[in-house]
Amino acid sequence: LRRGGLARLFAARLGGALGLGGGEARTLEKRLRALFEAWPRLVAEYKPTFGEVFSAWLQNYTHWGYTDLDVIYGALPRFVQRSELTDFDLFSYSFGDAEAVYLRGQWTVHRNGPTVNGLWRGCAHLAAGLLDELGKKEAHLRRMEAAGSASTGHKRFISAEGCYSHVAAHTAGLRIKVAARRERPMAR
Repeated sequence: LRRGGLARLFAARLGGALGLGGGEARTLEKRLRALFEAWPRLVAEYKPTFGEVFSAWLQNYTHWGYTDLDVIYGALPRFVQRSELTDFDLFSYSFGDAEAVYLRGQWTVHRNGPTVNGLWRGCAHLAAGLLDELGKKEAHLRRMEAAGSASTGHKRFISAEGCYSHVAAHTAGLRIKVAARRERPMAR
């Protein structure tokens, strides 16, 4: 993608899904562009929307997922159980914090379909409150820039794990698996 292309893609797909038009759509793209350029990691906040945002690339796949960039998996067929793909709509692995049941940002796989791909709409900061939240983030960025700390300070990151997990858990008929999975770490 060209510079600003990721913000344009997110704005087009999310704005379209939310019925934003004209000025709201332009504001959405402008805010996303400014924030993604200043804080690239902010893209992670929107992981639950990936099924919508990247739908054109996912149309021939049964599943899609997200992970963290600092996790290495290797041969996935040796790691993922076939039953996880056939019996569950969402499955997520915890890595050392199995006492808390929620969908993990470091590994969650989604069945590619309208119900699962639309779960993000139940999180206000990703859907109905998206423009408002982006406005707050942009104002925060401007204050940090004025203070000379835009690249080092708190980013107003809202983890989607809590809200997204809540929405998924309360969606009737959705089959979810959260399992403790930890393979041996690489030797140093």
